[in-house]
Amino acid sequence: MKRFIKFIVKCVLLFFLCAGAFFGYSGYKQYKNLTSNKNVAQIVETIEASPDFIPYDQLPKTLVDATVAIEDRRFFYHHGVDYIGIVRAVASQFVPGMLESGGSTISQQTVKNMYGLFDFSLQRKVAEIFLANDLENTCSKEEIFALYVNIINYGNGYTG
Repeated sequence: MKRFIKFIVKCVLLFFLCAGAFFGYSGYKQYKNLTSNKNVAQIVETIEASPDFIPYDQLPKTLVDATVAIEDRRFFYHHGVDYIGIVRAVASQFVPGMLESGGSTISQQTVKNMYGLFDFSLQRKVAEIFLANDLENTCSKEEIFALYVNIINYGNGYTG
């Protein structure tokens, strides 16, 4: 019986490893496809060139503080992906009574909006992680935050 349980555990681990490899590779392919047309730096340049763009130093501190508190409280401390937030979001889907939450960071939400990635799939999430890494390597946290508040949908068709 003990051997059988070990066999089942190994099979389950192998399944998750294979699924992770499949979604990781698919997401990476989507990322490469998206950035082959326009890379993150080019899209950032286009957004910042808009006459309506408001830079970080002109944003009210209360807007910055409130947005970070609600959307991504560890924004200034991670490099685009909050793995603690992802684990919490996954757990919230399965643990009864746990408040459901999202795992996307401000950087991930910014690239999602920059590239119009609004369908949910695991491949898209993986591509989003690669794009967020590019964004973090291209821009400062302040620039990323300014991009976010200038392009995010605040509801009823209002953006920025």
